[in-house]
Amino acid sequence: MKIALSWLRDYVEIHRLPQDLAGVLTMNGLAVESVLVDDPLPGIVIGKVLQVEKHPNADKLSLTRVDVGSEVLGIVCGAPNVQAGQWVPVAMVGTRLPGGLEIKKARIRGEESSGMICSKSELGFEEGKSPGIWELDSGREYRPGQRFGEYLNMGEAILDIDVTSNRPDCLSYIGVAREVAVVENTEARLPAVNAQEAGPDVQGAVRVTVEDSEGCPHYAARVILGVAVGPSPDWLVRRLEASGLRSINNIVDITHFAMLECGQPLHAFDYDRIAGHSIVVRRSRTGETFTTLDGRTHRLDDRVVLICDAERPVALGGIMGGKNSEVSDTTKNILLESAYFDPLRIRQSARALGITSDACMRFGRGVDPARTIYALDRAAELMRDLAGGQVARGIAECRSSRRTPPAIRLRSSAVTRLLAQDIPTETVSSILEKLGCRVTDRSLEAIEVVPPTHRPDLTIEVDLIEEVARIYGYNRLPSSRSAVVSYDQPENREEMFGRMVRSAFQEMGLYEVTTNSMVHPKYQTVVLPDAEEQFVRLINPLNDDMSVMRVSLLPSLLLVLRDNLNRDNKDVRVWELGRTYRYVDRGMLLPSETEVIAGCLSGQRWPANWDLKAESIDFFDLKRVVLGLCRKFAVDKLDIIPYHDRGTFDANSLEILTPMADGSSRRLGHFGRVSRAVLRVFDVKEAVWAFEIDHRTLFELAGSSMTARPVSRFPSVKRDLAFVVEEKVPAGSLLKFLREHGGEFLETVEIFDLYQGNQVGKGQKSLAFSLNFQAPERTLTEAEVDSTLRRLVEGAGSMFGAHLRT
Repeated sequence: MKIALSWLRDYVEIHRLPQDLAGVLTMNGLAVESVLVDDPLPGIVIGKVLQVEKHPNADKLSLTRVDVGSEVLGIVCGAPNVQAGQWVPVAMVGTRLPGGLEIKKARIRGEESSGMICSKSELGFEEGKSPGIWELDSGREYRPGQRFGEYLNMGEAILDIDVTSNRPDCLSYIGVAREVAVVENTEARLPAVNAQEAGPDVQGAVRVTVEDSEGCPHYAARVILGVAVGPSPDWLVRRLEASGLRSINNIVDITHFAMLECGQPLHAFDYDRIAGHSIVVRRSRTGETFTTLDGRTHRLDDRVVLICDAERPVALGGIMGGKNSEVSDTTKNILLESAYFDPLRIRQSARALGITSDACMRFGRGVDPARTIYALDRAAELMRDLAGGQVARGIAECRSSRRTPPAIRLRSSAVTRLLAQDIPTETVSSILEKLGCRVTDRSLEAIEVVPPTHRPDLTIEVDLIEEVARIYGYNRLPSSRSAVVSYDQPENREEMFGRMVRSAFQEMGLYEVTTNSMVHPKYQTVVLPDAEEQFVRLINPLNDDMSVMRVSLLPSLLLVLRDNLNRDNKDVRVWELGRTYRYVDRGMLLPSETEVIAGCLSGQRWPANWDLKAESIDFFDLKRVVLGLCRKFAVDKLDIIPYHDRGTFDANSLEILTPMADGSSRRLGHFGRVSRAVLRVFDVKEAVWAFEIDHRTLFELAGSSMTARPVSRFPSVKRDLAFVVEEKVPAGSLLKFLREHGGEFLETVEIFDLYQGNQVGKGQKSLAFSLNFQAPERTLTEAEVDSTLRRLVEGAGSMFGAHLRT
């Protein structure tokens, strides 16, 4: 928001210099990003005369050396009063003086002159010819190169204020004036308004009906007859341009002026183009189209507040007017609109339509509902004065409710606790009253505060405390290097579980990433081609890349991997814990949310080294990560079977099941190599290994506590068994059989070899297992171990057709 100080002074007294005012406002929470000053004398700077010598070839000329900040200039001067040590105005090379003379680098009587030391008459401040150069007041402080217009306090100073979304009141001159009034310890003044109604009664001129009272709680209109549309006066044009708006014509400029002054957007219709001289405010219908002032045609949904006449829509309420009712050079009569629109509806509609305007920015943040009529009368008064119009008697309006802020109880103890400063209740009340609040029920313990209507951001106690802090002065509040933090709430099991998941992946060398839950549908479709009907689509997406909620985390992780590969980071190990969203049943009111742990691995197993052979990550690295995570939580009873994916993984993928007590199995997740078809969509050429694990299932299966037992003092017995089975027999099934039937003394079973070749025959494979037996309280005998082994060999033969390899 650009604020011209000359305009701002209409509403509040300002005694500070622009830079000083900007600093104080910034410290008070209204950030001034820059102070712009329009220079009325461009190219004229203040210089200090360092040296004066007589010109060798002219009796009445002098050679001077003048410091102008960036350099020291040699200037030939003909003034009799030039002396060393003077501060003087200097016209730089390329400057055009008010009389039209352009300053150029020249040689005067053989000596080079780069600029000109000016007199008052040469700068237009004195009639006739000045007797000498303009010697500046020696009692003031200067800096070489300072703009001369700044010294004269000339030019328009403009504050460029970064108004945050919670302070819509400061999107107006009156709003900023209120803040300045607090700084200057004075009061802001509002212009007196007198519309001087003299025309016919407005009730016979226009009829207003509001059908969408939720979107438009208050709508008001005036009629101004007999206007002359034309250029705006210079003062109005200058004020609009200083605030960043261009002049269009006097009618439109007046609506913009009132908006900048009061913060209330207005809209002027050509009264004669409003069918039936009737205004109907209603909700839009899905599929309707409307052409706005900028010539764009928009397809509407069912949330837009539409301003219609008796036949058609004429404006998008709170957003932009239409081509079919705009003011033109031939307009004679004006229908002037002022309204309060629901901020949420305006924000949603503007975003869905892709429209950004000064009006929707203000309405979307919340305008002052008490200024609707004031701004309307202010603009009507200006149209009467500047366009020769006649204001019809009365206002046509519909109001469904009055918005009055509720009272907030502010406790003295809360102020002291949050600000660490005991601020007297009288001081707190005084600060809030300066900000426009109404303070009632004063006591030492608490006060009741009613915020002003122009501050929609003041809704709870801490909002008021923040206001007290910023006006009281953050620099006056005590600082502390320590804080007392209560840890009454212990870490719950879910939080502990999440921390342990992160710790597990960190130990295995994976990096956590966080990606957006909103994604492009094409990436979700490629990994789950049959799930499009389950997509949760956003009604008002920012763009196509964020138009659906993700049904899988893998596409986002593949995009992260691609970006790393494109930046020559070839070894990527990333994981994420996030939610997926889908409609399991289209009749669901809300989608189903599932927490998923997913990860991707690609590149080399370890960094290149002189004594290590480079090896690419393979399936077993992925399996180590997945099983390592499960074992972290003592989830070790797992069945790993082939996973028939719908497109994400190739044939080398597996599904993880956990057997339940009732004999059923519960799906925990799946892992494998991402198919080349999917990788082509993401423009990834390297092999990628990925996994997805159901977070909730892992959490519920995780042991709430782990138990330890002492290491046996007695020796273990190790035996190896090599079984020959058909190729189709899963190794995991045989491994599971050995673990379940190995008896009470079987400690571990591991596969250590797989062989396929001539020695076992075609269609056969050899699986070698290492079995470790140990008893906690005695030494096992050979006979006990051999008996168990015979039982295992017989059982494997009957269940899997296995026989020992010889």
